[in-house]
Amino acid sequence: MNCTFGRLSNRGGFVIWVLLASIFSLASESLAGQQNAASIVGQIRDESGAILPGVTVTARSSALQVPEVSTVTDERGEYRLSPLPIGIYSVDYTLSGFQEIRRESIQLTIGFTARLDEIM
Repeated sequence: MNCTFGRLSNRGGFVIWVLLASIFSLASESLAGQQNAASIVGQIRDESGAILPGVTVTARSSALQVPEVSTVTDERGEYRLSPLPIGIYSVDYTLSGFQEIRRESIQLTIGFTARLDEIM
């Protein structure tokens, strides 16, 4: 009986070791992926300086695996597009009743956060 229990314990220990190794491997890959990424952040205001919630912010780049990524400014007029692959981006800002704004040739490098505040 002791032999069977010992074998089960060894197998259980091996299974736990494999699971822990897998978890650490996945975690390090995730961190490495984030270190190779960049961000675009900012705040949108109107010409009087009032914050503008609800502005749609859309980034486009050939570096993306999809045609574009979008977000909407929050109650403080702030937005964040992250994580983004490194590359050159164009960013559009749209809100009903305001003229659309486009920023071109935004260069994102590894670990860089581009701060793009706009006035609409």
